[in-house]
Amino acid sequence: MSEKKKAKFIIQRKTLINFCCVFVAATLIFTGVRIWGYNFFNSNVFNGSTTKVDDEGNVIEEENLAVSLLKDMTPIALDEGSSFYEKFQSQKRVNVLCLGVNDNMTDTIMLASYDMENQRVDIISIPRDTYYYRGAGFNSYAHHKINAIYSAQGVVKLAEVVSEILYGMPIHYYAIAEYSDVKAIMGVIGGVEMEIPFHMKYDDPTSKPPLHIDIPEGTQIIDSSNVMEFLRFRKGNYGYSGYPGGDIQRQETQQAFVKKVMKECLKAGNLTAVAKVVLENVESDLTYGMAAKLALNAMKGLSADNIHSYTLPGYADMIQELSFWVPYESQIQDMLNEVYAEPVVETTTDAAITTSEAAVKQ
Repeated sequence: MSEKKKAKFIIQRKTLINFCCVFVAATLIFTGVRIWGYNFFNSNVFNGSTTKVDDEGNVIEEENLAVSLLKDMTPIALDEGSSFYEKFQSQKRVNVLCLGVNDNMTDTIMLASYDMENQRVDIISIPRDTYYYRGAGFNSYAHHKINAIYSAQGVVKLAEVVSEILYGMPIHYYAIAEYSDVKAIMGVIGGVEMEIPFHMKYDDPTSKPPLHIDIPEGTQIIDSSNVMEFLRFRKGNYGYSGYPGGDIQRQETQQAFVKKVMKECLKAGNLTAVAKVVLENVESDLTYGMAAKLALNAMKGLSADNIHSYTLPGYADMIQELSFWVPYESQIQDMLNEVYAEPVVETTTDAAITTSEAAVKQ
């Protein structure tokens, strides 16, 4: 296998530093508000449908909540001419662009896609060094990195570019989180237990502020006191280990961490406090009303076990002496086909019996 082909499986190191913060923020937009929103919606909405009645109280229309919510959403980015347009329209999904911002730069770019009918969340990570040619007016090739778009042209332009890279995938809302949010969330839930595969020891006195990581091997509690060090760890000091599997293993470790955090966040005792932290600190164009409706819909079955993650397929390359992540178009299509695949419906022998066969049995 060539080095370029090997590289396409490697996640850019800088994309996952703020993974937990953005992931939790995006998912809690769907789930955390549900306690607050409960009192504002009647039991029909809670049960997954909206019902209209006439003056005499007769039902005149009943509509699935997911269908109703989609009617109230206007995507900020959408390509109706895309070859994937029909596939995108085949499922009732709301897609949120999630950004982890530090010093007005997007360290993390993700698209969170919530399937409102099948209660599934798919997270697509977009490496910050993803190559996107912005035109001849940009003299420095650094401007052709996707993370340069936000500071110069704003979140809407970035949403349009992400949508374009993903074959016109609709983007309905955005959410922007800062580094400090993850510490606040961990402060609420009190930490999670993680199995640390090796002694994470690293010091960088030149970092601002200086970085000192010292997390022993074995079962450890990751909380607000060490969570950023845990997420930032990549390599060890001389004589200490790094991830044997490189960034692939680091990604797997962080994804396991995020799922544990989500399970803690979704506990009734933590939910309101975590939702408050998220909604007070995360900038988003998602209204409280829509967030509450989405949260109520998520109560029908969304869980941390039904969250799936992907990374934009591509390969590492050097262009004009700068490192880039170059999108691999055919594999992006494969990824989208997987995300938007029709759910497999499990059937039992009894369920497959026809009405006539059932009548004979009786």
